[in-house]
Amino acid sequence: MADVVHIRPLLTIFIERNYMNKAEIKDNVLTENTAQSVYNHLQTLRKTPDSIYRWVWELLQNARDASKTSNTLTASINYRLGELVFLHNGRGFKEKEIGHLIFHGSTKTEDEGKIGQYGSGFLTTHLLSWAIDVSGQLDDGRWFDFCLERKPDCEVALRESMDEAWNNFNPSSSPICNNDFKTDEGFTTRFVYPIRTEEAQKAVEKGIVMLKECAPFVVVFNPEFAGININIDTEDCSEKLCFKVIERSPLDESGIEKITVAESNSEVRKYLLSQNDKASVTVLNSENSECLSLETIPRLFLGFPLVGTKSFSFPAVINSFKFSATSDREGVWLAKDEDEVTIENRNIIEEACVLLVDLVKYAVSKKWEHVHQWMKVPPIEDQKWLDTNWLRNCIRDNLVEKIRQTPVVLNIDNNAIAPKAARLPLLENDDEIEENGDEVEMLWDLLNNVQGFHETLPRRDEATAWCNTLQSWACLYEQAASKFDESFDGTQLAKYVHSISHDKTVEPETHRISQLNLKENIVAIHWLDSLIYFLQKSGLGGVIRQYWIVPSQEGFLRPLGRLSRDPGIDDDLKDIAELLDWRIRCQLRDSRLNSLTEVEGDETMNLDEVIKGLCEKLIARANQNPDHDFKVASTQLFAWIIHKEKWDLLQGFPMFTDNSKPNSSPVLRLPIADMGSRPLAPFRAWAKDLEQFSEVFPPELVLADAFFKALPSPDTWKMLDDEKKLRNK
Repeated sequence: MADVVHIRPLLTIFIERNYMNKAEIKDNVLTENTAQSVYNHLQTLRKTPDSIYRWVWELLQNARDASKTSNTLTASINYRLGELVFLHNGRGFKEKEIGHLIFHGSTKTEDEGKIGQYGSGFLTTHLLSWAIDVSGQLDDGRWFDFCLERKPDCEVALRESMDEAWNNFNPSSSPICNNDFKTDEGFTTRFVYPIRTEEAQKAVEKGIVMLKECAPFVVVFNPEFAGININIDTEDCSEKLCFKVIERSPLDESGIEKITVAESNSEVRKYLLSQNDKASVTVLNSENSECLSLETIPRLFLGFPLVGTKSFSFPAVINSFKFSATSDREGVWLAKDEDEVTIENRNIIEEACVLLVDLVKYAVSKKWEHVHQWMKVPPIEDQKWLDTNWLRNCIRDNLVEKIRQTPVVLNIDNNAIAPKAARLPLLENDDEIEENGDEVEMLWDLLNNVQGFHETLPRRDEATAWCNTLQSWACLYEQAASKFDESFDGTQLAKYVHSISHDKTVEPETHRISQLNLKENIVAIHWLDSLIYFLQKSGLGGVIRQYWIVPSQEGFLRPLGRLSRDPGIDDDLKDIAELLDWRIRCQLRDSRLNSLTEVEGDETMNLDEVIKGLCEKLIARANQNPDHDFKVASTQLFAWIIHKEKWDLLQGFPMFTDNSKPNSSPVLRLPIADMGSRPLAPFRAWAKDLEQFSEVFPPELVLADAFFKALPSPDTWKMLDDEKKLRNK
């Protein structure tokens, strides 16, 4: 028995020592594994340039998870050169959470309402500084203050620094704060980051810029926040801002909510939010009920922005606490894998499309301006977490197709029409047009002056934006924007003029300007001039040559290729040509077209060739049918030649007499080179002393009196006679 009594204490000691060794080994192994995991993760973060900019969202996210009740959480970011301080007034830490904070990990799975809570995301804040001064209050009221340092030199150094932080975590036994950070706001947590490097300074400044952009959305999506403060005091900037929701009010039974966010600089922003149990969608509008674009705002939020989604192809901001984000919070899983996570994320995006359509309908019902801002879809960009084909189909089918059939386009009368029933002016290129693009407005003006187009056009000040919206939709359909029924570009307008200006059952010469279906107060030639100018400016010169839209001087429409440029041909010559059945005006483009002043046609009509052609036609008419038109043409062309002193053209020029002698032709040729039977001037052109001999000369050699009527000055005839004599010397 004595032996047994002595053996029992020894056995107990052995068992206890053995157990303690195992516990220490287990603790050492777990700590080493944690250190290795943290070290590897930090090395990965260091190699990922954008990770350093995530700090602001990780800190705010963890503050949100520590909120006590709705609209009570205040977070403050104070930045002065060399130091960044983050504070919040959420509930105090649990000691277990301090352990997770030091040794890495997350308690998120223990509380379904939390989205952050000191997991791997918090490690990104160490990129600002390896050493962080952590102080605050525990949930039992005690206060603490210790330095959390994660030395990046190696795994051993990292483990030692983590152990040191845990050993230095010694909460005071007093519920009274023993440090200097407690303020009237009742802050319970403080993180102080020494900012020692230029890279860290840049990261802080960029993070604050991102926060200014996104803070309104953060307080909209997270009702836990009473406000987010930003206090900056550096050499370059001194600024104080406070983002907070000052009003949440439902607008109607649709569930749409108006949210007003104020900043301390008196700026107020208004947001519309539509939500269901899966997601919420938010858009921005102004005090004047004008729909605004989101510009550089990330399009996906999981309470806080997923910073890699600024280019996500959606025209509003989607928030969902059911999103499954990528580990680096760059996006959400929407890849090709048909797993449960991807399917849930896809369902959220589809629901968001429905919510956005509701917002658009509401805005249009209230006649808000620039609703197109909420319908212009950003181009789809490749992302490792995104199946671009799926997203293209999703946005096309669930958003754009529904929008196209919904009255969302306000016309000049402020009536809403569906895009498919509208005529949206479109430029024929794939480039985005500036917001005040004058070319789109030029096209709008042209369309607006056509009868029947007025009610189908968008407002003029929104035409350019609708053009850009239409082009953004085309990317989803993988087709040219001109393929949409609602598009109306320069080529289509040219086709319209071509088709409406003539009856296809008759000859093309009936394509008259007068048949254009323009408004009463619109001058057709000026409208066509503007159309041609627009087509030229848009690079559509081929359209001008192809379609019957260019007016001739006769008032007919022809393709530019069939019209010549008028070098300045006298109207008298054109009138003479008409008498000889030469429709010269039908071959010349209208001289009132300023848009074509410097543009060559297929050819420029040469003045000398016109005159030569007139003479040839006059001779042909003299030989075939010297009728009344011939006589008028002969006298007018003769007078024009004399006035212009084009003497060479008189060689063989056909003229006529007043002779009525049977079987004799009244046509004479005017010889210049010899003194043959040269026609005599009309009697009234003779000198007074020669008139008495008029009966001596055969009347078939005396030019008709019509020539004297055309040239009634005797001096002109004398000059002509002198010119003949001079040429015959």
